[in-house]
Amino acid sequence: MFAAHFAAGLALEGRAPRAPLWSLLVGAFLLDFLWILFSVLGLDTTGGDEWSHSLVMAVLWSSVFASAFRRHGRAAMGAAWLAIFSHFVLDTLVQGAGLYPHAPVNLKTPPFVTSGYRWVQLALCTILLVIYARDARRLAISPWRRTATCAIVVALNGRFLLGY
Repeated sequence: MFAAHFAAGLALEGRAPRAPLWSLLVGAFLLDFLWILFSVLGLDTTGGDEWSHSLVMAVLWSSVFASAFRRHGRAAMGAAWLAIFSHFVLDTLVQGAGLYPHAPVNLKTPPFVTSGYRWVQLALCTILLVIYARDARRLAISPWRRTATCAIVVALNGRFLLGY
């Protein structure tokens, strides 16, 4: 669902123009970066990705990351927080999620979308890119940049839809 994560970070840009764009894009992928780090270091022994992707940990990582943007104002902090938490929400749709690390199986949500998830991602990307394009236009971001950005995300999503 990585294209949807990019689109979520971009959609937040217009909501908090003082937030650095890199913070929203990195934030949208932070849970995956942590998942890789914890896996490589052998720190996540849950058999899944609960130290990075569970509800409680997503809230914690979102809060820690957002606090680094305090000097940019509340809107920037909120956007950074939402960028990370959006990852949890989007992944929960197609992967399910645990409540906290080592939570019992009965406290884990199943995926909401079990078939056709690639089309769900396309729909989510489209909605988020429309929000980005509308806000980018309002913020006077050049048409060339808006178009190129959307084209890249659509290309990434198209690659995923084709199964590559």
